[in-house]
Amino acid sequence: MTREKVKQVMLDYIENKYDEEFEVFGMDYKSWDNGGVETMYAYPKGKNPNYYFYVERTGENKITDDYVIFTMQEVYEKKAKKIIKKYYPNAIVTVGIANSGPVPDNFRPNMDFDKFARYANKSVTFGCSIYLVAESEEDLDEKKVKQLEEELRKVNDVGKITFLGYSAKGFDQYIIHDPFNTQEENRSYSTNGMNFEKDLSWGAIDIEYEYKEE
Repeated sequence: MTREKVKQVMLDYIENKYDEEFEVFGMDYKSWDNGGVETMYAYPKGKNPNYYFYVERTGENKITDDYVIFTMQEVYEKKAKKIIKKYYPNAIVTVGIANSGPVPDNFRPNMDFDKFARYANKSVTFGCSIYLVAESEEDLDEKKVKQLEEELRKVNDVGKITFLGYSAKGFDQYIIHDPFNTQEENRSYSTNGMNFEKDLSWGAIDIEYEYKEE
């Protein structure tokens, strides 16, 4: 099968599966050093191509994708920002979720969230980056940090919070005004002006977990 044919087969698969139109940002074709896996980077037609999801095709011609993870990220982002803004109203927050393996084939973007959460609590890592003005870790109120962590634990059983403290000048220049256009290009904000980084994490992926319908 030619590379162009492989690309079309993978694109047809996700378009038929989700009844949506997608475009291709890029392709990694199988080779001796990638285990014979072909990876497509796809995104919804007309949307920002820098925000893509993964489609994989193995040597057995089996195709999997993480489009539902891609769409559910917005749900987690809303939940996280609502909580974080109570404690740090002036912070800039970015949120991401990542799965540890194939998403169940019957999952869809409009599925019941509680059903997805049952899978996510075992197989998905939920991460929040909190950009704020702070000179050192000592400027973070430990009681507030603990309360925030407790609330975010309820969002997902496996997660991580990263606090990134900046000088007031650095925060305004590199986060608020984002001169490097990092968010449009789906990259992390600049570390210019950053004073410290503090991580908190909880839970662990259950590598033996296998999702089953109730």
